[in-house]
Amino acid sequence: MILAALFGLGLIGVAFALSGDVREEVIKDADGRPYRFRFVKENGAWKVYVVSMPWKRANWSHYSDHDIHMFKDRNELCLSTGEITDFDTAYKRTVLWANGFSFLMENGLAETKRVIPEW
Repeated sequence: MILAALFGLGLIGVAFALSGDVREEVIKDADGRPYRFRFVKENGAWKVYVVSMPWKRANWSHYSDHDIHMFKDRNELCLSTGEITDFDTAYKRTVLWANGFSFLMENGLAETKRVIPEW
């Protein structure tokens, strides 16, 4: 339901680079803040890396990797317990992640987990 609402807001990513199994896209959160991601297909599975985001590292560095669903040491998102083999799923989960992360920055971890149980 949350994901459907996000797409209903017209949150459309803008592809600015495409080269084989590497795609870079800008995805905006519900308030229009841009996130830039690099999607890389490795061994048949898509991995997603944060290239840039609207939040300063000092604002979120105290959260654990688990809390933010990202391996901070390499800026790689953790979008699934398994492998994501199709780009569409990786993209949709990245849209959800960007919006969830912005919500986390504005409201804190407890409120984020209450409002977005998937978080």
